[in-house]
Amino acid sequence: SNLIEKMRRSYFFIIFILFIAMIGILLGKFDSRAPNKKIILQSITPQVTVLPSAISPTLGSDLSYIEVVADPSISFRLLSKDGSVLAESFAQQSVGNSLLFSKPATGDYQLVVVNNSGKSAKLDFYFYDRLANAAIENRVIQKNTSMDIYFDKINSRNSRIKDN
Repeated sequence: SNLIEKMRRSYFFIIFILFIAMIGILLGKFDSRAPNKKIILQSITPQVTVLPSAISPTLGSDLSYIEVVADPSISFRLLSKDGSVLAESFAQQSVGNSLLFSKPATGDYQLVVVNNSGKSAKLDFYFYDRLANAAIENRVIQKNTSMDIYFDKINSRNSRIKDN
């Protein structure tokens, strides 16, 4: 009876170790390069999919970008202060036309907008700072226009479309 009890405890212990090992293998948390060829179990954390605003970036990472979205009849270009083209709109099937400019510096930009429809059109602006916090603005335009934009890489709430 004592021998059977010891075997039963050993059996559960072996199953437990195998379970931990399988979790580590699945999550890629074993380091087989450890000294003396021993396997060391590193910390195991669950993998979770999160939205950009919930990301906790590592020190030095930069998740900032400017995004502009409009219907397909609108095209636009983002220009630097000196007038060079930084980004242009592109067709995105389910959304319309989009413009993405990643890792912009804090400062002033100009958006040149071409309205090919002749009707009023809405533009949605998304400003993401380096921690992926978002600020959203929108404007309705009637014709071809340009807009001055201020972007703040540190705090997206300071980013804005300047009213002319």
